[in-house]
Amino acid sequence: MLRWPTPSLCALAVLVVAGCPSGGPDTAGGDAGTGECSPPCGEGLVCSGGRCIQPSIDEDGDGFPAVLDCDDRDPEVVPGRMRACESACGSGTQVCVQGRWSDCTAPVDCSCEPDEERDEPCGRCGTAVRKCDAQGAWGEAGDCEGEGGECVPGAMAREPCGNCGARSRSCGRDCEWEEWGGCDGEHGCAPGDVETETCGGCGSRSRSCDDRCEWEAWETCELDGECSPGDTEECGNCGTRVCSDDCAWGSCAGEGTCEPDDMCCPGSGDDRCSACAGNARRDCRDDCTWSGCISTGEQC
Repeated sequence: MLRWPTPSLCALAVLVVAGCPSGGPDTAGGDAGTGECSPPCGEGLVCSGGRCIQPSIDEDGDGFPAVLDCDDRDPEVVPGRMRACESACGSGTQVCVQGRWSDCTAPVDCSCEPDEERDEPCGRCGTAVRKCDAQGAWGEAGDCEGEGGECVPGAMAREPCGNCGARSRSCGRDCEWEEWGGCDGEHGCAPGDVETETCGGCGSRSRSCDDRCEWEAWETCELDGECSPGDTEECGNCGTRVCSDDCAWGSCAGEGTCEPDDMCCPGSGDDRCSACAGNARRDCRDDCTWSGCISTGEQC
């Protein structure tokens, strides 16, 4: 009795980043009517549609990368998909397993004894009987009988998990689903998540996680205080003040004794010019300090 091929461990991971190890298939879809690559693809690449591509690429968007897909240009062809096939002795079926079509179930030795029967695998662990006719030639296989499994050997299933990741499982030789693999390809956040951080000293800003599980750009910083810690500005008469850690301005320090463009005249009762005689006056300089007495020669 014929048996379906068994998927290797290489076929269990859906998000594949490298080809199968030595001894496994070196092309994806090469016998699916998509064309072999010539020259053969180099290490780490697979053949799809006559082109050498990265094995993780999913050109038809069916959720299965080229390394597992027998025709990565047709979304209807996925691991476990069956199709009709022909041999010189009759028609049969084959299944997509690990990126290659399995051997056709039709016999390759056309000679048989009249009334001889041949069991061929079909469907979910069923059996189809092919009989040899009176002329010693194989007839067509009968109906698939005895199916009872959950899936077709070699089939793969995928479902979303975590933060936009995916996990997969394979159908074993017993036509039962194997355990789910780990969650692959997760991103850094879950849709709807919001993250906040401090900015500008006493401000805050936030960003949201989009439907692709990726963080959007930070929003504008919203300041809650008067200033940002460490900022300085001029104040008073050429003084300065510094923004404190609580985002509030400190007291004005280092002020001068006068305001620029200010002046005083003797006889005005202003003590700042008491040392000046006659019509001399004092001016406030740009650095907020008084000049010496300046004789004007006229009434101040």
